[in-house]
Amino acid sequence: MVVKVYGPASAACPQRVLACLLEKQVDFELIHVDLEKGHQKLPHFLLQQPFGQVPVVEDGDFRLFESRAIIRYYAAKYAERGADLLGGTLEERAVVEQWLEVEAHNFNDLCFNIMFQLVILPRMNKPGDLVLAHTCEKKMEKVLDVYERRLSETAYLAGDNFTLADLSHLPGLSHLIEEAKLGHLVTDRKNVNAWWQKISTRPAWKKLKELVQ
Repeated sequence: MVVKVYGPASAACPQRVLACLLEKQVDFELIHVDLEKGHQKLPHFLLQQPFGQVPVVEDGDFRLFESRAIIRYYAAKYAERGADLLGGTLEERAVVEQWLEVEAHNFNDLCFNIMFQLVILPRMNKPGDLVLAHTCEKKMEKVLDVYERRLSETAYLAGDNFTLADLSHLPGLSHLIEEAKLGHLVTDRKNVNAWWQKISTRPAWKKLKELVQ
């Protein structure tokens, strides 16, 4: 069965889902939602996602929104296919969940604010708040300093294997590096940079980048 994914391939949250589907070799159909035109706020879309956000997936009669919930679902549904993205033991799963929470609550908000002020608003011909962006950048440095220490101990955030904890960072870091031009946040940190090189060269992510172009 082909999974329907609603959302633009260029946006971070849909990319999180698409990367997971590609890792798990799940066939999908991408249905574009034009965020700039506000299509995610139209009545028919709000029936699928009451908060007017992307992505939404349809898997037969099953519908799900919130990108991190979606990737947890597919990582579990296709646990035997492709890489083990959840961890094999209860303890391993707990550590994956721990770093997924870190990504959601310590990394993502800063990443979004930086992107919104430096990239999204200027793209809409509106001035971004450079002071706010700089403040978020400084906070992001402290977050990535924590990652640097963690990655001096383990190859990936949750241990020695690539998991959802790493996958979930791919869209945000990619946008910070390529669009916000803040690659130094990664390259200034030896272990973070080595980690980024490993996760960003995975075949599934490279395939997604080709899809976005």
